[in-house]
Amino acid sequence: MEAANCIKCGKVFARTSSMFCPACEKAEEEIFENVRKYLTDNPDSTLDEVSEATEVPPKKILKYIKDGRITITHGLVGELKCAKCGKPIKEGRFCAKCALNIQQEVVELFDKRSDVGMHTFKKEEKKDGQKPGAGKR
Repeated sequence: MEAANCIKCGKVFARTSSMFCPACEKAEEEIFENVRKYLTDNPDSTLDEVSEATEVPPKKILKYIKDGRITITHGLVGELKCAKCGKPIKEGRFCAKCALNIQQEVVELFDKRSDVGMHTFKKEEKKDGQKPGAGKR
């Protein structure tokens, strides 16, 4: 574990995976749960309504959706767009079609890279069996 400063309060803490200290992590989780509960109880709410009711900025709510922590409900349809084509999506960063295309592009890149092959070179040895530079001082 490494020491880090909390990105919210600045306190030094033993960092595991979060960028927040334990106290701020707990507070952030409570904020998220408040948004999640509101959306469960009010699935037709717009982004502005959710933001106003929970006092959470729209940008933070969209981050929850992009991170896959919340799936868009009826009221939020159209708020989140695919980062590649702009099509409305319910969660994540890409629509299913673009995600598949990206995955195929990555596979093709790895296939092309493996076609090139890897080469290793042995260090040349002198006729007497010593490696170059051996015995020189």
